[in-house]
Amino acid sequence: MNVEAPYIKLFKNSLGYYLFDVNTVKVLKIPEYLYLDLYHNPYDTRDWNKASLDYMTSLKKDGYLSNHRVKESEHPLTEFLDDLINHKLSHITLQVTQNCNLRCEYCIYSGEYKNRVHSDERMNCNTMRDAVDYLIKCSSDADRMAISFYGGEPLLEFTLIQECVEYALKKAEGRKVIFNFTTNGTLLTKEKLEFLVHNDFRITISLDGPEFIHDKHRKLAYTSKGSFDKIIENLEYIYDTYPEFYQSNIQFNTVIDPLNRFTIINDFIRNNKLLSQSMFSSTLIDGTYAIKDISHDDQFDEEFRYEVFKTFLWKTGWLSREDTSPLLVSYYGTLKKMAKMIETMKSDRIPEKFHRGGPCVPGIQRLFVTATGELYPCERVSESSSVARLGDIDSGISLARAEKILNVEKETSEMCRDCWAYYFCTACIAKMDDGSQISTTKLSEQCNAMRSTVERELSDYVVMKELGYQWELDA
Repeated sequence: MNVEAPYIKLFKNSLGYYLFDVNTVKVLKIPEYLYLDLYHNPYDTRDWNKASLDYMTSLKKDGYLSNHRVKESEHPLTEFLDDLINHKLSHITLQVTQNCNLRCEYCIYSGEYKNRVHSDERMNCNTMRDAVDYLIKCSSDADRMAISFYGGEPLLEFTLIQECVEYALKKAEGRKVIFNFTTNGTLLTKEKLEFLVHNDFRITISLDGPEFIHDKHRKLAYTSKGSFDKIIENLEYIYDTYPEFYQSNIQFNTVIDPLNRFTIINDFIRNNKLLSQSMFSSTLIDGTYAIKDISHDDQFDEEFRYEVFKTFLWKTGWLSREDTSPLLVSYYGTLKKMAKMIETMKSDRIPEKFHRGGPCVPGIQRLFVTATGELYPCERVSESSSVARLGDIDSGISLARAEKILNVEKETSEMCRDCWAYYFCTACIAKMDDGSQISTTKLSEQCNAMRSTVERELSDYVVMKELGYQWELDA
């Protein structure tokens, strides 16, 4: 009997054999014999053993193994986009400068990426005020407003930041405004900190590990001197002078070079009094728009996976929090998001009209305002290409451009609708912009890596489930 292959993904780990059913968004543990028959003969059941056929019949009776696919690509929020853009904006990121006092090798401004370079371009007061006015005008239905300051190094334009805070608080007329920025940490003087503490800033400081690892990439501009010592000096001052602010408002971002030892970075953070109780986010060096490929070391991957497993043991009560890596908060957050979808989503089959995961709603979550007043969905997209440009601060967001960015799958629907990772895809406009157009070729170059990542996350989800962790109770 010939049948069309069901819309599923098979995977296995040391605990068993599994099937992710795309239409119902559920993960099922299945016997090895069914796994092997589905793996080797998904289209033809004539050579299957009877046990597999019986098991498959039972699964189909329960609503699984459908071969239904999306027939028309359209994001479900498309019809509401105009209203969202005009009333639901909650967060703007202001590029106050394109300059920096450091020259980090992996920075998107370093010259090693195609989309940006350092320059003397800086935002003026008029553009800043226009951006704040735009936020207030378009946020009437938002629960809160947030303003992020972005560089280069944003503290190079501290006077502008002060003026922005004063202007935003005045114009907001009592509405809650949250201020935050990411900094390399070298310019946090006593005077600046007094202002930042007074205005309850959320501050993310970039710190990549011990001195020899951090200073390998993060050097002061036009010198070979690293920035580690100055950052630690500033951290000690904040820790001693503003202990409550340090605990509640300071967090860290670690950009990890996978050619370094994960264990060395992790042990440095866990054993340092300035860092051990702090929140960390971590990312690998970003290869998007990179001129050179990013290299990996096998030992790094082994150590990373070991720390992931220890995190599982902590969450299931076998280890204490102190025995796990603070660098895995971001990864656990990704698993939690996936688990929430699998545990709570009620679906018999994927909608006839739908859109894969990946794009955010442009102009809503993180509207990026460049130093010259151009508007982009976020700071991760390319400024050297017009593909992701939404408009400018004077004319506002073009609805037509926003719809195109929201519905990027329309350009790749033939390849996307058969992909088992449809719900969990992370490819947005930043992954598809080749500098001149939305590129199917550029997306396809990244698909295998993306699917491998999602498969690993699915496997980690079920490992925690098998270890007894109740994802549905994780608020």
